[in-house]
Amino acid sequence: MSYCFNFPPAKFVPPEGLTRAGQADHIVEEAAELFAEATSDAANPPEKYIEEVLDCIHACETALREFDPEIVLRVADAVVAKNKDRGYYGDDTATLSYMSITDMLPPVDVALCYSEEEVATHLMQFGLTPGEVPMCGRTVGEAITCRSDEGRFVACVRMSERPNDREAMMGVLVHETTHVATRYLESLGCETVDDEIRAYVSQSIGQALLEEYLLHMERSENKE
Repeated sequence: MSYCFNFPPAKFVPPEGLTRAGQADHIVEEAAELFAEATSDAANPPEKYIEEVLDCIHACETALREFDPEIVLRVADAVVAKNKDRGYYGDDTATLSYMSITDMLPPVDVALCYSEEEVATHLMQFGLTPGEVPMCGRTVGEAITCRSDEGRFVACVRMSERPNDREAMMGVLVHETTHVATRYLESLGCETVDDEIRAYVSQSIGQALLEEYLLHMERSENKE
């Protein structure tokens, strides 16, 4: 699995195109243009500001392309975890964007969500749109799974908010975990596998989702 870039590769990737310092200087230049646009008194259309923001992102992506995309992904996940611990995200932010089941199997990109909007946000991280991935939206729980254009297995488990029925919701979580594990194995061409392997995959996915669910419940209780 590798990091998902938004822009095509530019010809300035260090060290062949620019040095790291040169690319960092270019990022600073783009940031200065963004700041100038943000503080401008001119009644510019919002597209101009968006363009400057995207120019900065494009320049940053060019700097990252020097490195193995798998390394970038691991560091990106560490940054998300760090910022989550610092409280930079909303309480209901879809998390758990990457996990490894075993060194012998590809990782799973999975999130625990509480609305179709959160599911859509998670899918868009991988260049997917809700229209491409059917959602029911009327059930208590739902497993949405697909593969991105880069071949990454992406899963969202959407849960309804029922804080007073925790045991039942944990049962729903187990139910949806089974769907995710089954589809994950099918995506690898493993429709029939040893029960122990299937149970191990289910345990790994289920434990990660359950931990996130319990954290969500704890945060909800602390609000009251």
